[in-house]
Amino acid sequence: MYRDEALILARVVKATLGDSQEVIIDLGGVLDMDSAGLGELVFLHMAAEDQGRRLKLAGANVQVSELFELTRLSSIFQTFPSVADALAEDELAEPV
Repeated sequence: MYRDEALILARVVKATLGDSQEVIIDLGGVLDMDSAGLGELVFLHMAAEDQGRRLKLAGANVQVSELFELTRLSSIFQTFPSVADALAEDELAEPV
């Protein structure tokens, strides 16, 4: 995911955040990511938090997961092996 793809993703996710409490981004088709892609994900994460919403990342391959680790972004992103796992996380949560 590079600059142009990151900008398109940001537009779609920002529009979706207005209507949803939670957005799951499926990274399954993302082979690599540059700083623009990382920056947009950070921006989207901050935008979601500012609105009281949640952003989850799912299906990142080993290379993208390692990039999150190297940049220490794994500490802010909520990541899951698959979209199904991200969806199931809410089902497993204890009611408050």
